[in-house]
Amino acid sequence: MSGLFGVVDFAAPRVEPEGFRRLAELASYRAPGGITCHFLGSAGLAHLALREGDRPVLDLQRQICVLFDGRLDNRPELIARLSPVKGAEASDAELLLAAYLEWEEACTDHLLGDFAFAIWDSPRKRLFCAVDPLGIKPLHYAQAGSLVCFASDAVQVLRHPAVPDGYNEVEIAAYLAGRCEDPERSFFSAIHKVAPGQRLIADADGLRVERYWLPDPKEIRYSRDEDYSLRFRELLQQAVTDRLRDAGSFVGVAMSGGLDSTSVAALAQRTSGTSVRAYSFVFDRLAGCDERAYSQAMTEELGLEVEPVETERLWSLESQTDAPFSPDTPFFGWRTCYQEIFRRMTSRGARVLLMGHGGDDLLRGSSLIYAERLRRGDLSALREVARHARSRREPLLRVFYRHFGRPYMPADADRLMRSVLRVKQQESLLRWVLPSFARRADLAGRDEALRPGQIFTSQARQDFYGTLLGTPWYWRLANWHERSAATAGIEVRHPFLDRRLFEYVLAIPGEQIFRLGHSKGLLRRAMTSILPEKIRTRIKKTSFRAFLDFGLQKKAAEEIWALLQDPISVELGFLDGDRLRTAWRQFLNGAGGEISRDIWYSVLSEIWLRRCETIRSGRRETLISRPAA
Repeated sequence: MSGLFGVVDFAAPRVEPEGFRRLAELASYRAPGGITCHFLGSAGLAHLALREGDRPVLDLQRQICVLFDGRLDNRPELIARLSPVKGAEASDAELLLAAYLEWEEACTDHLLGDFAFAIWDSPRKRLFCAVDPLGIKPLHYAQAGSLVCFASDAVQVLRHPAVPDGYNEVEIAAYLAGRCEDPERSFFSAIHKVAPGQRLIADADGLRVERYWLPDPKEIRYSRDEDYSLRFRELLQQAVTDRLRDAGSFVGVAMSGGLDSTSVAALAQRTSGTSVRAYSFVFDRLAGCDERAYSQAMTEELGLEVEPVETERLWSLESQTDAPFSPDTPFFGWRTCYQEIFRRMTSRGARVLLMGHGGDDLLRGSSLIYAERLRRGDLSALREVARHARSRREPLLRVFYRHFGRPYMPADADRLMRSVLRVKQQESLLRWVLPSFARRADLAGRDEALRPGQIFTSQARQDFYGTLLGTPWYWRLANWHERSAATAGIEVRHPFLDRRLFEYVLAIPGEQIFRLGHSKGLLRRAMTSILPEKIRTRIKKTSFRAFLDFGLQKKAAEEIWALLQDPISVELGFLDGDRLRTAWRQFLNGAGGEISRDIWYSVLSEIWLRRCETIRSGRRETLISRPAA
C-alpha cells in the first residue's frame, strides 16, 4: 500500500514545488517508507511509500508518471500479454504503465486486484485515475477552475488553498442516521471520491468520471447444489492466496470466533509455504464478548497459533490525542487495540494482516427471493416462511406480507398495509438532531439517488446488487483500516472483498445465498471438513454491545462529558445540545435500547468535527498570512 497525491493546473506552466511538498507531507503517516515527488510541466505528483523501495514509475522518455497504490492479482496474465521490459520482475506499477501504453483508458478492463492509481501523461496533458471495482483503495479529488487536486487522503485536498472547505451536511446527517457513505461524495462539499469501478479523465477540455465495471447480468446455474459451495470455496481460497503476496515472515489474521475470519485463517494456513499467526481480542470482565473457546478450537484442531489481545485494557477513545487523523470519515474503530497487533507484527517482520471483513455484506443476499420462488411455483417458499414465523412467534399474516406481498406493492398501498398490520416504522435520525438540519439534509432524496441503475431482471438480484455495491457498507471499515495500519507499515487485506466473489454471488440463484434462519449457508457448506464443526455450525453471533457500553461508561465517560459541554455540532446547527446531554445522562443511569449506539455516532462526529475545525482553522490562518502575489 502507498498513498497518492497530485495537483494538476491545466492553465499554469508548473506547480509551485515548496507548497506542493508541504501538502504532500500532511499525510506523512502514510509514508513510513518516504515521500517521492516529481514535477512534470503543470503537474506535481507525490508517492507516499508504505515501505522503503516503493517508488512511483517515471518514464522519462515518454514523460509519463505512474502513481500506484495497491496490488495486481493477475500478474501472470498481464506479463504474458504485455511482455514488460523487466519481465516477471516488473513491479505492479510498471505493469500498469505497460497496460496503459497498450490499452490507454481501457487498461482498467484488464486489471484484477485492489488498487487506486493516477497516471499523468505530460505530452498529452492528461490525468487518468481509477479505483478498483470494490473501492478498497480510496481516492479523493476536487476541481477548482483549471486545477484538479487528488489524494488517497482527503486532508491534502482539503488543505489546498483553491479548494473550498465547507461541510457536506447531507453526508454528515447520513452518518448520524447510521447510513453508509455515498460512494461519490465525501463529508466536504467540494471534495468528491472516485467511486468503486470508476475512472477519472481530466484534460484542458474538462473532467469526466465514468464507470468501467459492472457485474455481468448472466446467471450461473449448476446441476447439483454442492457445486455452488465447491466453486465458492475455490474462489475464496484464491482470494486468500492472492493476498498473501509480500506478507513478510508470516501473515497475520485478525480472528474473532465468527465464521468469516476463521475461514480466512484456515484457508491461509492451507496455502503452501505460508506461516500464519492469528490475533484474537479477548475479554476478562465481559464474558459475553469473549470468544476464546472458538479460537481454542482453531488451535486444537488445526494447530493455528493464536495470540490474545486484551481489549478491555487497550481500548481508548483518544479524543485528546494527536493520533494520525484523516478527515475522510467520522468513523473510529478499535484503533488502540489494532495498534497492539501491528506492534507485534512489525517486531517480527510481518507486513500483511488479513481480516474476515466483508463476509456479512457478501453473503447477505435478498429476502425478495421468496416472492420470486413463489411466482415460479416453488411452494416450499411458503412452508419456509411459515416455519420461520412460528419459530420467532411472529404473526403469520405480517410475515407473509413482508415476503410475498410487499415486494410487489406500490409505495402508497404499502404504507397503508403496514399501518393496518401495525408494522412499526423505524426512526431514521437521532432524536437530538435539529429538525432544521434534518430538512436541509433530505436523506430520503439522498437514499433514492444512491439506488443503482437496473442491471438484473430478477428483483432479488437487483436488490442484492443495490445493497452490496450501491450502498457499500464494507467500504467504511475497509478504508479506515487501510489508514489505521499505515503508520506501522502494515497493509490490511480483505479476502471476502474480492471482485471474483462479488461477481459469483450476484450470478448464482438467490436461494443459494439467502434462506430464513440459515445465515451464510453457502460459506458453511464450503468450509465443510476445513473448519472445526464447533465454528462451522455456530448459529449465534457474539454481540459487542456490552463492550460499547463498557467503553462509553467506564473508560471514556469523563472525556465524553467534556465533549458534550460545548459541542461544535451544536454550534454548526446539527444537534440539540440539551437533548444530547439528557440522553447521555439517561444512558449513564441505565437506559437501554439503541441509545448507546446513537450516542456513539454523535460522540465520534463531535471528535471528528473538532479535528476538522483545527484543520480548517490552520488553513484559514495560512491563507490570511500568505503574502499577496
